[in-house]
Amino acid sequence: MATRSSYQEARKNMNYITSEDVITVKNKRNLLLQQKYEIITHIARYEDSKCHKKSDAQNQRIVDSVSQQIESYKAMIQEKKDQINELVNSETAASISETQEESKIYHLELVRLKMIKGDIESEIESAQKHLAELVSDYSPRSLWIREKDLEELRNVVRKREKDVHHLEFPDEGNEILQKKKEKLEQEKKQRKELMKKIKEVRNSIKAENRKINRINKKLAKFKPKD
Repeated sequence: MATRSSYQEARKNMNYITSEDVITVKNKRNLLLQQKYEIITHIARYEDSKCHKKSDAQNQRIVDSVSQQIESYKAMIQEKKDQINELVNSETAASISETQEESKIYHLELVRLKMIKGDIESEIESAQKHLAELVSDYSPRSLWIREKDLEELRNVVRKREKDVHHLEFPDEGNEILQKKKEKLEQEKKQRKELMKKIKEVRNSIKAENRKINRINKKLAKFKPKD
């Protein structure tokens, strides 16, 4: 009789503790998911800004906004890491490990899932750094300079078409045009590489979303019954 009473008391304590843990983990998971969607939105806005050729001031505001968001996400991720470490090292986690075997198994699984979430957070931070590098390499200023070079090439072509009879050194003119054409091809290649990198970042974020969904399903299986 005493053993049964002790078991019921441990069961109640276990249910109370694990319910709080599950809510905490789910809330953190939702925050991470929201942050990923915001990253995707910023990538889309950055691509859109290139397509519509916004002014330098508008493009700079977008770059500044993305940079601020990246710094904000880094701080939030660090805060969540600290909260997870505090939870793992708290008396609550210790008391779970000291209860009966069922509680111990649940606690170990919860810690394992938190470790997986930590890995995902690291991948998010890596993706954010990657995005920052893309923004730096393909800033509005750089794109403006390249567009200016293309416009110069167009002017050269138009001038050559109108003033062909004034050309005294056709070989030299052909060499200049060839260099401009090669530069144009290089610009096209760089744009393709940019689109490829952005696609890789999106695929990475989608993969992380799938990982979080799997974690959420596993947490749902361990949700204590009332």
